[in-house]
Amino acid sequence: MIYDYEPSVDLAMTTNAFLLKGAAQRLKDAGLKRINVSVDTLIPEVAKDIAGKDVLKNVLEGVDEALHVGLKVKVNMVPMKTVNAQEIVSVLEYCKERNMSIRFIEYMENKFAAKEIQGMKSPELLAILREKYEFTDDGFDGSSPSHYYTMKDGYRFGIIEPYEDDFCKKCNRIRLTAEGNLIPCLYFDEAMSISASIKKGDIKGAAAVLKEVVRTKPEKNRWGGEDDEVSSRAFYETGG
Repeated sequence: MIYDYEPSVDLAMTTNAFLLKGAAQRLKDAGLKRINVSVDTLIPEVAKDIAGKDVLKNVLEGVDEALHVGLKVKVNMVPMKTVNAQEIVSVLEYCKERNMSIRFIEYMENKFAAKEIQGMKSPELLAILREKYEFTDDGFDGSSPSHYYTMKDGYRFGIIEPYEDDFCKKCNRIRLTAEGNLIPCLYFDEAMSISASIKKGDIKGAAAVLKEVVRTKPEKNRWGGEDDEVSSRAFYETGG
């Protein structure tokens, strides 16, 4: 419906890709242009530990089918010590060989996160990549949260650094949950609901909530300081 209304809209979907192989062509035909997929590992056993079920074969086949039907694919990877840090180069090469962009995302704690997992900060990640590649620092690109780097052969990768202020300065995002709550920041628990207004057909009321959420969008998230808070809302509940 969105594509029929305005074909130029950049329609993208974030998916775990578990069922993507059978849906990729229908999604492309419906007007979808690109997908985001998490590929944190290329080792089946590690993927099973992360996801809680045997998912990797389905995910990789789904990614291949998406590329085959002409969808653009962006891969996200969260490097974690003792989990997948040894695969940083191999996952990048997997993406590079298929002309898919990759963004490495610093591990973000909340109360649902496994306490034994340690993430990797940007300097640690870059040090590993510099052992194999030469690249230049491109900085940020528009409102994208990614800090970009370009290799000598032109391949570009990004790093999302939520602990840095620059991440917040560039952010122009708010998020809508399935329950109808508008959230001004991925990490914040505060939200305002537009559900009642939408169900009543009160577009002006929903617009007023949207305006207030934008007005009160925080200048900075709550990571990075001595008084760091831990989010009580799982990120998967927030949505895109």
